[in-house]
Amino acid sequence: MQTDGTINRKALGEIVFNDKKQLERLDKIMYTPMIVRLGRELYGKSGLILVNAALIAEADLGYLCNNNVVLIGVDKPSQKRRLEGRNLDSEQIQRRLGCQYSYSQKREYLENAIQRDKNGIIFEINNSDGTGLEKIENLFEQVTKELKVK
Repeated sequence: MQTDGTINRKALGEIVFNDKKQLERLDKIMYTPMIVRLGRELYGKSGLILVNAALIAEADLGYLCNNNVVLIGVDKPSQKRRLEGRNLDSEQIQRRLGCQYSYSQKREYLENAIQRDKNGIIFEINNSDGTGLEKIENLFEQVTKELKVK
């Protein structure tokens, strides 16, 4: 805990990214509160709703968005550079990456969920170059067209 009573995320990261059982324990603790909060946020809303959920595949939460997912790819050097920007050393970076699905694993999981649920679309964008506004706007246009959102 930090002096203001909030969680020291860096210290928590050191614990959970060093011990798979601790990460699983944290995921289990956080699952219900996350689902409840998301449900409250979504209640009564309609239309296109964007949810930033980097671990949606790992947490098996694709159903919350009807398996309509924007899958963001990034090359290894860019990914490493971004994590270094968070003041993580090489060992910490490797542990964090080792706890996440790779791009291809996420894609495979999402494809299986779409096939299982008979619903969903994967939209893909590569963000290795920092993705300019025009690229994002084009993807947004594609998403709204495919999902028939006005």
